[in-house]
Amino acid sequence: MTDNLQPTPARAGGGPRSTLDTVLLTAVVVVGVVLVIVLALIGWSVFGPKPAPRTEAERLLQAGLAAVASNPTSSTAHIDLGGAYLEIGEYDQAEKEFLAAQKYAPGSPVPLYDLGHVYRLTGRHEEAAKAFAEVVSKAPDALKFKAPGKMFQDARYWLGVEYLELKRPADAIDALGPLTQNQPLDAEAGKAIARAYEAAGDVSRAAGWYQAVLRVQPQDTEAAAALKRLGK
Repeated sequence: MTDNLQPTPARAGGGPRSTLDTVLLTAVVVVGVVLVIVLALIGWSVFGPKPAPRTEAERLLQAGLAAVASNPTSSTAHIDLGGAYLEIGEYDQAEKEFLAAQKYAPGSPVPLYDLGHVYRLTGRHEEAAKAFAEVVSKAPDALKFKAPGKMFQDARYWLGVEYLELKRPADAIDALGPLTQNQPLDAEAGKAIARAYEAAGDVSRAAGWYQAVLRVQPQDTEAAAALKRLGK
């Protein structure tokens, strides 16, 4: 008696090979879609519209970058960009821009003044004092350099402050002295020269300047605390 068994025909599309082909095809399609999305995002980030700045610092930075890109030899553009970096605490980048501004406007006290602030904020007090002293020395040529007059007054103030940092109270007094002749008295200059006299051991003159500050600014807590500390 013979067996009547017949081989079972294979099902269309079945089997391990066809399954593997389907998986591979699906993977290729997914990878292709991902690549298209990534390339689209890169293209959008490079060529698409830039997002509007969210803060004033971001606006200044974008404006500075655009100005330098359009006019890379402009001292003013580098100063503006350096100022934007200074505002956000990127001191290395700020210094780089101010040095570039010096290169394109040799002799101008403006980038030198800005460099003084970079040095001051990074604890390089010797360099800061040297920069501010050089700015002060250029004050007679302010019109030639088209520099703002107040900048020279501010440079003198910061020079005094840096001399105090360097424990040179006599030099601080010399630097700050002309500022204390302004009427009305600038409270910050008055407190700075008071600190200089205090550091020099002249308590009487220090107290006198703190009192002068309180006459023009009665609510100044720093001057009031200093007088209390001095026993005056």
